[in-house]
Amino acid sequence: MVRSKPSSSKKPKGGVDFKKIKRKIGRKLPPPKNATNTEIKSKAIVLPEQSMAADRGGLAVNKRGLTLAELLNQTSHHNVKIRKAALHGLKELFIKYPSELMLHKPIIERLCLRMCDSDRVVRDILYHLLKTVIFPSLKEDIPKSTIEALIKYIIVAMTHISVDIRLTAFKFLELVIANFPSSFFMSGSEVLDNYADILKNSQIHIHDKSKLKSILGALTQCLSLLSSKVSKEDGSNEQEQSIAQQRLLFAFRPSSHEYDSGTSSIVKKLEDVFPLLVNCFRESASLVDATSNIDDRSYDCLVSCLQCINLATKILHDMEDFAILGNLQKLSEVFPFGQKNIYTEKEDDRFFILNVKVAEILLLSERISQSVYLLEFIENFLLRKAGTHSSPTKAHVEKHFGPLLPFIPGIILKATESWKARLLEAFTFAFKDCKADSKLILGFLSAINEMLISWNTTCEQPASNCSDLLFDYQITWMRELPRILLQLGDKHVSVSKAVLNLLSRIGQTSSSNTHRRTEYDNLQWQLKEFYAVQIISGTISYGPFLKHPPDSQELAISCFYHLSNIGSDFLESLTSCCLCNELEPSTLHRIIEVLQSSYERGYLDIAGHLDFLATLVVRFRVYPEKYCIEKSDGKVSNRRTYMDLCDHIFECFKRMGDTSLVLEILWKKIIVEMSLMPPMDNMNGLLGMIAALDNRTGRFPEEDVNNLSRWISFYMVDATLYVPENIEAVSQNDENLAFKFYLMPCISLLRGNHKLCHSALELLNSFMMDDNSLFPSRFDVSYSVEPSRRVHAAASIVLFLCGEMRLQRALRSSKSVIKTILQNMQNLLGSDKFARTIEEKHKIQCAFDQLKKGTSKLQCLDADKLRV
Repeated sequence: MVRSKPSSSKKPKGGVDFKKIKRKIGRKLPPPKNATNTEIKSKAIVLPEQSMAADRGGLAVNKRGLTLAELLNQTSHHNVKIRKAALHGLKELFIKYPSELMLHKPIIERLCLRMCDSDRVVRDILYHLLKTVIFPSLKEDIPKSTIEALIKYIIVAMTHISVDIRLTAFKFLELVIANFPSSFFMSGSEVLDNYADILKNSQIHIHDKSKLKSILGALTQCLSLLSSKVSKEDGSNEQEQSIAQQRLLFAFRPSSHEYDSGTSSIVKKLEDVFPLLVNCFRESASLVDATSNIDDRSYDCLVSCLQCINLATKILHDMEDFAILGNLQKLSEVFPFGQKNIYTEKEDDRFFILNVKVAEILLLSERISQSVYLLEFIENFLLRKAGTHSSPTKAHVEKHFGPLLPFIPGIILKATESWKARLLEAFTFAFKDCKADSKLILGFLSAINEMLISWNTTCEQPASNCSDLLFDYQITWMRELPRILLQLGDKHVSVSKAVLNLLSRIGQTSSSNTHRRTEYDNLQWQLKEFYAVQIISGTISYGPFLKHPPDSQELAISCFYHLSNIGSDFLESLTSCCLCNELEPSTLHRIIEVLQSSYERGYLDIAGHLDFLATLVVRFRVYPEKYCIEKSDGKVSNRRTYMDLCDHIFECFKRMGDTSLVLEILWKKIIVEMSLMPPMDNMNGLLGMIAALDNRTGRFPEEDVNNLSRWISFYMVDATLYVPENIEAVSQNDENLAFKFYLMPCISLLRGNHKLCHSALELLNSFMMDDNSLFPSRFDVSYSVEPSRRVHAAASIVLFLCGEMRLQRALRSSKSVIKTILQNMQNLLGSDKFARTIEEKHKIQCAFDQLKKGTSKLQCLDADKLRV
């Protein structure tokens, strides 16, 4: 039986309740049909303008149209980009509208909130905004309360949990202290507490050098301010501070100081920071030695660290305990460092500089300053010898040795005899090798000042043990000073002033030491070039003295005040300097006074002093030659200076004792100088000199007296150049001052010697009668061709002399000569030989009438009987 095939299944009739859907593996299931759609779709509405922007007319806005209030609000936005844009917008706004910053000072406190911003870029933008815009604009107008708020925000940032924010806080601190130095003392203790916390993190100063440099930069500023304040509270002025820096701090440690409460608490906190700084340097130095490399960051960090240690050591120098000394001892364990490996030339230079800075710190301790390795380092430094590194160049010595120089005297003072000799030799070598315009020269001069002067006046030890050892070196130093002075010339006045001050002090303290006094006197042969030098050709080369300011000139004058034996060459140099018209009158009188004092103390012989004074009278050039005390052709006359000079010199003559004896010594020089026909003012000075010393010239040789009468006669004729045509003005009190001025010394001389008066009048008569053989050839030739001028001159002189009551007795003894003069004038009127024109006759007639009227006052003359 065959099985039939099964028939195909038939489709069910009707609908299916649940349809079964086949799903492929890995496909995402579609959402259910009854799921709720949560998507929201929206479209932006664009308006042509906003109502708020339309109402901002006259408001200060930035490029984005935002006001100050809106920008400040955006600085606290949760979006970093908006905060950055807000800070940039504030910068634009403040630059464009500075008044916005002036009117809204509280904005600083709002901005300080960003110091703790989590984004580093935001903090950097804030830093530059404060540095470049806000602080320069409001530096003097920010109130104290705002500054206090700044410091509080910085301290909050220093305690932040993020190390990066804490490090940035020190950067802000450096900026605030640079602009407002007093801000450090508002919370100095808290600031140092945070420094102590951050320095304990060895991860920073071992691995991250850039962060360490940022920290130490702010600390250096803080310690500098603290050091200055501590010095002021100690009652030290600038001079005392410079002396204190030259001493070894622990060797001359003062008693404990009492600071105010604020400063005292800050100094106390510094005690905790100091060992951390030393430890930081030691670890960094050890790392450099281990890596055999000193890169830029490591070098900068080491330098900054040493600066902080140096300042901290000076601040804590008066502490009673020896914790500082112990830490300095730890620091000395790495000195000199950089010896383990071979470095490049650049690295050698860096190690050398670091060792110099370490040495400067170690020298603050008396115990460590006498260590052998430190003394050897200083000796090699001065001699420029190779030590552990390559030999220091002269440039290195000049650039870096300055801070060590103040310690040299103290080191030599405390050193053993063998080290004394070695250090003195090295110091002398460096001093002689130092250029006059070097930055180190002031330091060398200060050290020499202490070793030459202070030791001899304050220290007992050098007087007994160091005198013999130091003397040769002291003489070498003294002989170098004039060389430095001449090399400086009229430049670097401060250095020249220091040299002159040192020379003056050496001279002042050398009076008790015969050998040093002799050496000081020998310096005048070099010092003369500082004043003036006469060249062989006769010209004078003036030294730098004339161009120095008055205070330096006073020091230079005090230098030769202390000379115990002033030589002729040096005196000649001073004379040339005094004759220069560029020298101030006050300085000229000061030189004369000092030399007068030297003469009175026996340091200048009488011949040299008299020659000096007389030369000034004869050689001083007066300008203009025409009498003028005020101005002539726009140039101020120095005639008044010459008149005061002569008065001063005549007073010096009187202080020398017997003036008649002084005149006898000077007589030959005066006669010789008069024979050389000096200018009129100098002739006036010579005649005034004779009159001031002794007007009784009759005791001198007759030949000299005759020559004197001749010179007086033509000198008086010269003076008539200042007489007006109407010679009646001669007798008036306020007229013709020049004529009176020039004839005053003649009156004294003619009064003292009647024969001199008689001879001078006879010479005037001869001159009037055209006998010029006895008169110098320099006279105006018009005198020989114009009789009226000769008569006018003679009449002016005689009329003036007759008006002087002091000359009445002398003129009575010469009545015959005066009668002869009047008779000759009468004869000239009747002679055609002399009076060629009616005008000349009229002038002679006027002169005769005026003279006749003037001489009638003399009781011994019967001038009325003379008739024309």
